[in-house]
Amino acid sequence: MEFNSWHGEKCDVVNVGSSLVAETIAEVTPELDHLVQDCQDNILIDMSDLEELDSSGISVLVYLFRRLKLEKREMAVLGLHGKPDELIHMMRIDKTIPQFKSYDDYLTRH
Repeated sequence: MEFNSWHGEKCDVVNVGSSLVAETIAEVTPELDHLVQDCQDNILIDMSDLEELDSSGISVLVYLFRRLKLEKREMAVLGLHGKPDELIHMMRIDKTIPQFKSYDDYLTRH
């Protein structure tokens, strides 16, 4: 699984790669935990490469969102498309977790 993170202008950005499903959760969870515990910025989840998303992946997103909210920090996602985007909309998660088309879109709205 390809996964990377970087510190942006107003947030930490995490690209979760092409798959966020039960089989790949163990690979991404430690990095997300590190960002919550050791970084003080908001977190932007880059899903522009994401092709597979299941209930386990959604659970990780919701868990991360709640942890950050308790710390009065924000989380948003960017670049959702295709089936993952349809699933997020069907479950109405887009009503709670903000979505942006690109990193520049995020910057102009914050």
